[in-house]
Amino acid sequence: MDRRELMSFLAGVPVLAAFADEIAAAPLTQPPAGVGADDPLGAVGTKLLFENARVKVWEFALEPGELIPMHTHTMDYLFHVYEGSTLEATFADNSPAKRFDLKTGDVRFVGKGSRHAARNVGAKRYVEVLVEMKG
Repeated sequence: MDRRELMSFLAGVPVLAAFADEIAAAPLTQPPAGVGADDPLGAVGTKLLFENARVKVWEFALEPGELIPMHTHTMDYLFHVYEGSTLEATFADNSPAKRFDLKTGDVRFVGKGSRHAARNVGAKRYVEVLVEMKG
């Protein structure tokens, strides 16, 4: 996902529209240290696109069969699906796995606290933009 697509997504969600201008004005930078495999809570996406004092914006992309390892959602978040597929979530508390058929265009809000891994069990690539709200 490029910067232009990210701005378009944010501008289309009223609660996030203010971030579109803020992100557009921010210089392109590398993700901060501590994101990824060395993060003890685990990264909640596959690529950190933007971070400031109020939000973290991630791209989350999985090819069929690909897995994002166990991670913890410490913030409320919402996501917008750009390329739909079927994901299977497994949970740290050993509760039963759940499948989610996520369609292109879906937008969902999820409260903080979940600890899970996710695998693309569908036949197509899965891509979403995930926005964590810091406060």
